Amino acid sequence: MIERVFEINAPLETVYKVISNLEAYPEFLSTTDAVEVRREGDETFAEFKISVIKEISYILRFCFDPPNGLAWDFVSGDLMKDNQGFWRLEAVGDSKTKATYGIDVKFGWMVPKTIVNTLTELQLPELLASFKKRAESLL
Repeated sequence: MIERVFEINAPLETVYKVISNLEAYPEFLSTTDAVEVRREGDETFAEFKISVIKEISYILRFCFDPPNGLAWDFVSGDLMKDNQGFWRLEAVGDSKTKATYGIDVKFGWMVPKTIVNTLTELQLPELLASFKKRAESLL
């Protein structure tokens, strides 16, 4: 599991709105091409199509805990074997949020190491910066 902790200069509720609005991810995440969300009872499923060297498609099940964060687990995917993670949010005063992001991704043996490294290590700082920028731009 890779975890990163950072501060966002936006109130907790604003940050939560950004991380929980899955449909809007393609608007500000450069590698996310499309997100299709469907709800079945209390469960929320999202199918992601991302482009990292090649297009990857996968489905995650989300569990929301407003306004403190969310978590997801893997349902299915074409190249992934597993994808679990979470966002934990904590208010730091009225206008800042401490965000903790954790992710654990596993791929099939046929996936080149360059894709794995790009997704987990190279894209992570850009991904987190994009969430931070989006939340701070809404003020």
